[in-house]
Amino acid sequence: MLAMIREHNTLNGLRFVLVEFLVVTLAALWIGVGTGLHRQVGMALAGCGIAANGLAALIIAAAQLHAHDANIGLLKAWSAKHRARIARDFPDLTRHTTLIVVFLLVPFLLVLLLSMERRMGGGRR
Repeated sequence: MLAMIREHNTLNGLRFVLVEFLVVTLAALWIGVGTGLHRQVGMALAGCGIAANGLAALIIAAAQLHAHDANIGLLKAWSAKHRARIARDFPDLTRHTTLIVVFLLVPFLLVLLLSMERRMGGGRR
């Protein structure tokens, strides 16, 4: 999983990833703490979980930047030459993206949905 995340960081651009996940982490933490203060445990867990995930992505991208890892960036995707190179050099990109989404985001989505269902009175007999 770590190799897939590093691959995506390289393709998206390390500075872009740092800014993206800083925003996500701070927003999710704000939501998690805010909903926690209002005793909405499911939403608080989801928010804090997403913030923890974002923090991990930040740490990985910062380590890559510090190590001077390869850094392709999103802007090069507009070039047909670079798109062909990316398709050739990263043939499993679609599969890796799907795995990252499923394994990292779906658990938080489930907590959120279950919390909403419980709050609306669903699931009770």
